[in-house]
Amino acid sequence: MLAQPKIYKVVQAEPNGIVRLQGRCGRTMVNNLVNCAPCHLPGIDPSIKHQRASPDANLACEICHFTESEETMLLCDAGGTGWHMHGL
Repeated sequence: MLAQPKIYKVVQAEPNGIVRLQGRCGRTMVNNLVNCAPCHLPGIDPSIKHQRASPDANLACEICHFTESEETMLLCDAGGTGWHMHGL
């Protein structure tokens, strides 16, 4: 099977190699483990809801160094830094 550009989270894995996967949209699918590639982003905490991540109130933008407009702040998953969308 060719590699797909979609990213799925493993919800359940069975001993026979069957895995239930969940996409970012919330939909699930069943596949065999041999069709899955390992994650290339090590160290991501699976308990964090990344789509709901919000910056710390004291996190300053790497460009403008202001903490305002946190609703437009993009956060780095690995480095804990942030940038305002309008500054990029």
